[in-house]
Amino acid sequence: MRLHSSDLEDNIAAYIQQRMPAYTMKLLVDCGANVGWFTYQFLQAFESLHAYCFEPIPSLAKELTDNLARFPELRADTRVSLHEEAL
Repeated sequence: MRLHSSDLEDNIAAYIQQRMPAYTMKLLVDCGANVGWFTYQFLQAFESLHAYCFEPIPSLAKELTDNLARFPELRADTRVSLHEEAL
């Protein structure tokens, strides 16, 4: 399942950023990261954030990696640690 613009309409990261503009989020733990839409939103909103994603289903972990790779400006290759296991 690829990310689509409609997936990003409810953007909690943008909401947090707008309400607390001086706040710098540096860490995200995404348990059950699925295909990465939540991680994508936070990477986009907070430039210094590092995400630890946990997705135990191999096919979804692959889709997460593929989805984030579509946005090279996010530098997900250095900002995301993907763990293919459940928490």
